[in-house]
Amino acid sequence: MGPSIRKVFRHGHIYIVKSPYLEGTNGIASNLGDDGGWRVELQTPGAVSLELLDGHSSFYKTPSTADPESHPLPAEFLLNAHYRLFINLHMYLVELGVKKGWQPIKQGWTIGRVGRFLLRNFLSILPSSFRITLYNFIDQQIDYRDPTQAGSLVKLLPLGLCLKRGRANTENEASALQLVENHCSINAPKLIDHVIIDEFSGFILMTRIDGYPLNQVMYRTTYEEREQIGKDLAKWIDEFRQIPNKSKYLIAGASGGPICDHLYEGRTPGPFNSTAEFADDITQFVFNLEQHKSQQPIAKLYKKQYNVCFTHSDLHMSNIIVQDGRLFGLIDWENAGFKPEYWEFVRALWPYAGDKRSTAIYRTAFGDTYEDEWEAEAFILNNSPFIVGG
Repeated sequence: MGPSIRKVFRHGHIYIVKSPYLEGTNGIASNLGDDGGWRVELQTPGAVSLELLDGHSSFYKTPSTADPESHPLPAEFLLNAHYRLFINLHMYLVELGVKKGWQPIKQGWTIGRVGRFLLRNFLSILPSSFRITLYNFIDQQIDYRDPTQAGSLVKLLPLGLCLKRGRANTENEASALQLVENHCSINAPKLIDHVIIDEFSGFILMTRIDGYPLNQVMYRTTYEEREQIGKDLAKWIDEFRQIPNKSKYLIAGASGGPICDHLYEGRTPGPFNSTAEFADDITQFVFNLEQHKSQQPIAKLYKKQYNVCFTHSDLHMSNIIVQDGRLFGLIDWENAGFKPEYWEFVRALWPYAGDKRSTAIYRTAFGDTYEDEWEAEAFILNNSPFIVGG
């Protein structure tokens, strides 16, 4: 374990699960899966930044030891005992944090509007190959010098900047950030530069939004704060829905090309020129599709006339940033684009399976306007031969 992980393990903020098969002799090794029988989980409610786990609530890691004789790997019962003993320490530290209330976020110097202008223009005259080399160097240096950021796709830099190693939708996220900055007053990262490495990856240099991801501090919010976050989110959604679509397609990504969405893991459909084409795409894997297209809930997607508007498309709580219990920023715009109006709502509910308690903020923001569309989306996902990414 690295120093930062070791510290949070001692305080009970994370725990390790070890498969009993690793100590048995029944030979059921094939049931271990890709995790090798070891799993690290983040204790809930959270009292530690997910950056330590690269933004995830769990990860798989097969441990090793330099000398199995003198320093053997821990037995399952020891790990279970650690979990049971230290969960009390974890909850005690969580309660202390709640009693302290919302603490001010320490913010250092930022480059400001003039600094952004100068840096953008300076980087724009540098060749792409040089910028790729530069960003790779920065990425590797931070991995080496700051263990808490090692392996993270987003590296925090001085002057209020961050560097993101993007995926195939790097161009789309850069376009989305430009659109939001040009047409909205909401608090989103400001694009400084982006460069494409290949069709699968690239870099985005942007300003960062300091605050707490909502999923990390949801347990600390009051019901009144949650309701206000939902109302403020509704205002922001209404604002970026006004962004004009200047592409030649009705439904497209922020850059005017195919749609980007984690729901379509491994493929980029579109662009499309009608909401019916969009519905055809998301329903194409449903069993007995032709029969269901004329019946509810699927028929609603074809019979109702929908507006198409700019959509964030990934309003997961980890992308909603709060300060002092209030909405402060929205991040991770890589899936943004122009899509049917209902998509923002159903896409936000999907990671939580529509659970009423987990999705109360979204239902405050949207009301019951798109409940029928959520029912249709749930039907699609439950009646397809596979479940796509969340």
